[in-house]
Amino acid sequence: MSTVLLGLGSSLGPRLRNLRLANAMLVSSPEISAVARSRVYCSAPMGPAGRAFLNAALRIETTLDEWALLDWCQEVERRLGRQRAGHWMDRVIDVDILLFDEKVHRSKRLTIPHPGLLERPFAWVPCQEIAGELIHPKTRRSLKCSATDGPKNVFLWSCL
Repeated sequence: MSTVLLGLGSSLGPRLRNLRLANAMLVSSPEISAVARSRVYCSAPMGPAGRAFLNAALRIETTLDEWALLDWCQEVERRLGRQRAGHWMDRVIDVDILLFDEKVHRSKRLTIPHPGLLERPFAWVPCQEIAGELIHPKTRRSLKCSATDGPKNVFLWSCL
């Protein structure tokens, strides 16, 4: 059984509903069980996206390997209406694999740990909330410690 952190984000449509549906769909797979869910956070878009994003993290245990999990995450995105319009654009739902056990992998299709995890408060703040004790496989520090070195001038607030 693998421990995985997923990041969820939405900036289009009923954003909170999108996050809740994605969460429910992700754990509807018999190979996935939810361990913890973060609160929902709001953040300004990083690029040309127009609306603020709602973000959350989901800690799961799974028997899927990283490739099968990636396929499932992308299927959930597809079912919820995600259209890949470009990098940093508004989206109905975004599901990212942030950590997968202590694996380190880099390919065109998948990078683990997610390269923006420690630089993006909208990713690491929800992860700290539910998995601060997990070790980042590149820094070899806990997420709680690793993220304290991140940017301090980002406006992030809890929605719930």
